Amino acid sequence: MTKFLRSRAFVAGVASLVLLSGCGNDPVTPVINDGTLAVTIDGLPAGSNAAVTITGPASYNQSITSTSSTSVPPGTYTIAANNVAVGTGTYTAVVSGSPATVTSNSTATSTVTYSLAAAATGSLVVNVSGLPTATNAAVTVTGPNSYSQSVTATTTLSVPAGSYSVAGSQVSVGAVRYNATVTGSPATIASGGGGTVSVLYAIAANSLVTLSGSIAASRTLRSDTTYVLRGFVYVNSGATRTIDAGTRIVGDTTALGSALFVLRGAQISAIGTEAQPIVFTAQRSAGNRSPGDWGGLIIVGNARNNRSGNIIVEGS
Repeated sequence: MTKFLRSRAFVAGVASLVLLSGCGNDPVTPVINDGTLAVTIDGLPAGSNAAVTITGPASYNQSITSTSSTSVPPGTYTIAANNVAVGTGTYTAVVSGSPATVTSNSTATSTVTYSLAAAATGSLVVNVSGLPTATNAAVTVTGPNSYSQSVTATTTLSVPAGSYSVAGSQVSVGAVRYNATVTGSPATIASGGGGTVSVLYAIAANSLVTLSGSIAASRTLRSDTTYVLRGFVYVNSGATRTIDAGTRIVGDTTALGSALFVLRGAQISAIGTEAQPIVFTAQRSAGNRSPGDWGGLIIVGNARNNRSGNIIVEGS
């Protein structure tokens, strides 16, 4: 019995030694901590977002828009930056410190520096013609990124590449109005290239307004309109007919005796100048007019005359 117990004790001791020996040989897995990738971004105007991408191991992909420090697993990381448009300018980036190798519990750094790139420009020639000497045109050039430029005479503009529209507004010189015709717009300007737009001004034909019958209310005749007298036209008592300098009034040659009568009690105020005369004439073109084409301007007053009976108006 004693021998059996000693044998069991021996076996137990051997087993304990085996277990202790086995535990002493188990592998120990080390703990690998993340590191830090610090990316500094500068050179952009305040409030502008960068366009930076970080890629790395295990399909790591992260976009950042400003300076940042990111906790990442150890490995090698690539930092790339795209151009950024701010207003009419484009900012390009230079990246230093890429690729960056991050180790456990350490910090790797990279810098992205933006700078304003020189604009790619071309030349836009705007030719202006048709206006009297020393008269300013009214031309506007518009284009990309809210580009807008006023032009008053023939000029060459240095502009960023893009498409440009040219418009010409009416110009008045005294009583004469000039309208603009634009050719070559829109013009597409390539970097280093050029284009031409022409703006031709020509005298605008006045609109026509026909006057006939009796006029009881006061009225002003403007220089931007040609007025046609059809038949006998009467300015009645109490009304005033004002005629601006530079106004043209013509008698309708198809209606006999077309004339303007200013009756007793009515008034006419017509003050022209040497540069802007008020013209009364027949409707026919110069060189084709004849006596009697129209009846004229008749002011009816209270003066005595040496005629009796019906008075016939010229052309009637």
